[in-house]
Amino acid sequence: MTVQTFFHRRRSRFLFGLLFFSALYYGAATLVDYHLLNSFQAIPAAFAWLATNFMPTTRSMAFLPLILTKLGQTIILSITATVIAAILALALAIRFCCKVLNKE
Repeated sequence: MTVQTFFHRRRSRFLFGLLFFSALYYGAATLVDYHLLNSFQAIPAAFAWLATNFMPTTRSMAFLPLILTKLGQTIILSITATVIAAILALALAIRFCCKVLNKE
């Protein structure tokens, strides 16, 4: 394979993928009547809605200790899951690397 054919195939695959996903996006947007321009124009209204509906009140501040406790538990759980996944991935990588190198 020459350099020109390699880059021609690469460019063709990229163009095909771009056209495929564009057609997929267009089909899905048409199916649900989604308009990209309208969504960008609605951003200021979305921020206004956030400002009016998510302002803390005295009633919501009463739940702050519970929210912070749950937040801390969630952070600890995510760190624990990440460490366990990393240890498992390392152990499996070492196991299968040794298996491939020894050609068992």
